[in-house]
Amino acid sequence: MLKTAASYARFSSIFFILILAYLVTRFIFLAQVPDGMTWDEAAIGYNGYAILHQRRDEWLEKLPISFRSFGDYKAPFAIYMSGISTFVFGMNLWAVRFPFVIFGLGAVVGMYLLLMLVFKENKYRQWLSLGGMFLLITSPWHHHFSRLGFESGLAVSELIWAITFWLASTQLDQEVVKKYLKNKKVPISVAQIISQPLFFQLLAVFNACLSLYTYHSSKVTVPLLFVGWAIMLLIKQPKLIKSFLISGGVAVLFLLPLLKDSLYGHGLARAGSSWLDNGLSFPRMAELFITNTAMHLSPNFLLYGQTDTLRHGSGVWGILSPLTLVMIVIAIIVWLKALVTKKKNKTKDIILFGLILVFVGLVPAIIGEEIPHPNRALLALPGFILLAVCGALSLFEIGKKITGKYFITIFIILELMSFGAYLNYYYVVYPSKSVEAFNQGYYQALQIAAEGENGNLIPDWKPQQIIVSSRYGQSYIYALFARKTMPINYQQGSLNRYKFVDTISMSDYYVPNTLIVATAEDILPNDIEPIKEIVVRDGTTRFLIYRSKDQ
Repeated sequence: MLKTAASYARFSSIFFILILAYLVTRFIFLAQVPDGMTWDEAAIGYNGYAILHQRRDEWLEKLPISFRSFGDYKAPFAIYMSGISTFVFGMNLWAVRFPFVIFGLGAVVGMYLLLMLVFKENKYRQWLSLGGMFLLITSPWHHHFSRLGFESGLAVSELIWAITFWLASTQLDQEVVKKYLKNKKVPISVAQIISQPLFFQLLAVFNACLSLYTYHSSKVTVPLLFVGWAIMLLIKQPKLIKSFLISGGVAVLFLLPLLKDSLYGHGLARAGSSWLDNGLSFPRMAELFITNTAMHLSPNFLLYGQTDTLRHGSGVWGILSPLTLVMIVIAIIVWLKALVTKKKNKTKDIILFGLILVFVGLVPAIIGEEIPHPNRALLALPGFILLAVCGALSLFEIGKKITGKYFITIFIILELMSFGAYLNYYYVVYPSKSVEAFNQGYYQALQIAAEGENGNLIPDWKPQQIIVSSRYGQSYIYALFARKTMPINYQQGSLNRYKFVDTISMSDYYVPNTLIVATAEDILPNDIEPIKEIVVRDGTTRFLIYRSKDQ
């Protein structure tokens, strides 16, 4: 009994140390690194704020399922979550990013439970589950997307929990659960509900459906995974058909608004960004599929940071740490060896499951037109972590004869060294490299413009017009964010004083009583002093604020 209690205390301590490590590495400098705010983050934050205050988005659509944004349509869940966060913490970048950190924490905890279920018959399952948590926390991929306003960061957490609950429903020992609940003095009626496989199936359905409301890639990955999984289980266990029909019915009800929006609205607007919709011949599509798959599995993508934009990664560090990739390769070798030799291997089926998760998670990125795409591929992350844990287990079983108890220590040190080097680059170098990717200075420039509009920039002066350079794109959304403009006021002309132009020219300087928000590339007289200068992380001046020459 004492040994069991000591073991439980040890594992609990490690678990909470890992949680603390996650919180520190994600919350530190949350609003400062990466510096700046993408226009997608500004749109998510502003529309969430608008929804919470007036139940309408920037286009006055009431509680929409798809949010129109820059010629595209965003999934709704992240926007609603951001609305709650900005309502509580105020309209700022930290509040916009906060929900993504919290859902990232959910992914870490969910990964632990998922691995506990996957390795339920392994005597090392607690160590393996903690190891999976550790690899997820130190993953450059997860670190990046759990700190920024990308919907994929929420969706991967929902996917992990959907898989976890689905596994729980298929592995559930009702008598064990009932006994546990009885010991915890849970009411009989509650115990009867919780101990049913259907209860966990419905939780899985809820998370799977929620991911479809969160990120467009889920509309590809989730049906491929769960429909295929359900069919396979029904073939092996026909008695599950009743609970599956109930779960399926609940899923349809939950998805009715999304189905309606897909058929009559804009729920499938992202489909146009896939080459599947380009009328290509089958041989050409097959070629693209193979080529794009290879690109997403190449060392350039996995290790060396190849990406479509620095918004989606550092450009130097890949989506996986070197040690994680080594473990994945070992797992694949073990799986191939088991297939060739046909020897029994307890992890063979687990590795196959991990490979399936990787493949279905990569499909949205593979069929996309922008290659490679770390954001769209993020749903493959649970599969990569599962494979890495399998590889670590196989290596441990070999290495324990040589290194014994030092194996885990070596494993941890190597991963921490890699993660430490990544963090150093991410927090020290990356902010300067990603100036353009995150539109550094735009939000600050429009904050200054809002001060000038209210007469707080220059004493006893309010401009009749504010001319803003849109050289870096979508400047109006930063104005709405900085001014906290309600959508009804915006559509009624609250920004009429603002004039958004592609570039600032000499003639703008001679428009009377005007405040000018210019970029360093815009053409203005060299001999005039700006009211304000905005210097960004690479040391360059990115924006200059001028008062026009009165005539």
